Amino acid sequence: MDSRRGKCRLFLVAAGLAILDSSLLAQALGTAAELETISASQLPASMQERFRRIGLRLQKTENARVAYAGILQDSRGARPVEIVIQNPGSVRIAEGGVVGRVTSFDGNRVISSAGALTSDQEKLLETLMADSPEAVFQQLAAGEAFRRIGGGHKVAGTGTGDVPAESVDVYQLFPRGRVTKAVPAATPRFLAFDSSSQVLKYVSYRSAGGLAVTSFFENWKTTGGESHPGRIRRLENGVEVFRVEIQTLQVGTRLAAGQF
Repeated sequence: MDSRRGKCRLFLVAAGLAILDSSLLAQALGTAAELETISASQLPASMQERFRRIGLRLQKTENARVAYAGILQDSRGARPVEIVIQNPGSVRIAEGGVVGRVTSFDGNRVISSAGALTSDQEKLLETLMADSPEAVFQQLAAGEAFRRIGGGHKVAGTGTGDVPAESVDVYQLFPRGRVTKAVPAATPRFLAFDSSSQVLKYVSYRSAGGLAVTSFFENWKTTGGESHPGRIRRLENGVEVFRVEIQTLQVGTRLAAGQF
């Protein structure tokens, strides 16, 4: 497995914008940031059907931009949020309510309308850019090392009476680059896919500080042919630090860099 040295420049604050050097988050996707589209044949055989299940947003440029609208809940309370993910490797988060800030990553740098990124913003960006189904498949297509741990593992706390327990198939992913300043290079991530539906249920790992981090992708639904989670949550040492309840989804074509 390769290991890349991440560069981290200081925040530059100008005209109310905080700008962070690209390598902090860009390396979350390794060389996947160069892959504008992905086909199932670029993935390991065990991942090809899982990849097909999510729809066409990684396969076609006309489906490359996905906008989620919903409610974000974190340490600053609940508020409306729009999350736009554009492949490959760009994201824009617009928070409403009293917070009223926009955070974006264009594949090269992170920009915040409210000065330096907060811990909550970093964690949300990390979950979207390193742990989401889109990010996982981009990393695998870029050739990141992974291995199968096992299949059919029962999920604790599920299954009562006539309802069978949920089970997951578990893999381990070995990112080559640094994800955020809280996650060192080559931090292994465990990927748990639902054994029945084959969608990604959660990603777990330990942070540089030893925190047990789990990103959950729950309540999957299909909108306009695209399968997506209806809820995204992040837990640290078992304590929820944020959740996004997704209410609507819109799919569109990729925008040029200056328009995103």
